[in-house]
Amino acid sequence: MHLKPFVSDCQIDTDMEILLPTDYVNSVTERLILYKELDSLQDEQSLLEFETKLRDRFGPLPQPAKELIATIRLRWLAEKLGFEKLILKNHASSVISSATRHLILPVRSFF
Repeated sequence: MHLKPFVSDCQIDTDMEILLPTDYVNSVTERLILYKELDSLQDEQSLLEFETKLRDRFGPLPQPAKELIATIRLRWLAEKLGFEKLILKNHASSVISSATRHLILPVRSFF
């Protein structure tokens, strides 16, 4: 069953390192292309294919890249739940949704 998201996008504000490190993908242009491609993915299968493509081209994913992939999954879930924004900073989590406008969640590891 495919659920339609309540919101069209969920913004994530974090102090965590969720990125493709420069020592993993050296070219700035290539990183930008990969970020754009990652942002356009719509489902788990395409995300798994993207992850495989990264491993094939650049080797094993470093931790920040793994967290980037996990954040995409988290964003998809948040969109389905109607969250407009997730704030993951200083070991605390906050959610802003159109229904509640602001909700503090308990501290917990997402990755």
